[in-house]
Amino acid sequence: MVRTGASTGRRRRAGAVLIVIAAALLAAGPAASPAGEGLDRKPVFKVGIGDVLEVFVYEDEERREECLVRPDGMISLPLAGEIRAAGRTPEEIGQAVATRLSEYLENPTISVKVQEINSYRIFVLGRVGSQMMITSAAPIRLLQALAIAGGLDEFASGRIVVLRDGPDGGQLRYEINYDKILKGAAPEQNIWLQPNDVLVVR
Repeated sequence: MVRTGASTGRRRRAGAVLIVIAAALLAAGPAASPAGEGLDRKPVFKVGIGDVLEVFVYEDEERREECLVRPDGMISLPLAGEIRAAGRTPEEIGQAVATRLSEYLENPTISVKVQEINSYRIFVLGRVGSQMMITSAAPIRLLQALAIAGGLDEFASGRIVVLRDGPDGGQLRYEINYDKILKGAAPEQNIWLQPNDVLVVR
């Protein structure tokens, strides 16, 4: 299931503002480099901020807690207290909860289920039909995101800059050639998008 954050009625008023934001993002860092090896990797799901989890605790009886992953990446559980969830798999969260609860319960069995995925978000700006935020329950590729955003508009050059969260809080920048993808000259540039990627269509 894919949900979009666009508002058709406000598109014209917001368009100019978003283009200015896109220009600022492009000017903020080093020059974009061509898409290279390692860029196209399918995301491995890890829990993120805004996701909703169900934590099942099995001992003498089953107990269930529903938890929202807070902006600080943490969840709160009875007895277990504060547990870091963001950046972990459900299995890793379950192990962390079991370790904490073992101080109070004998051999607790923990199961963590993802109830809602809200952390996989892609932002599409610039020369497209509808500038928007896309949320999806499953990973999507670049061309899929552009299709959801209405495709490139008549003024687009076909150059796309991908802004991606890098290690240590930095930002990585890659340049994609839309026309080469369509012609089959660079199919590897139809990349898997990572959570919080920003696509700026120029």
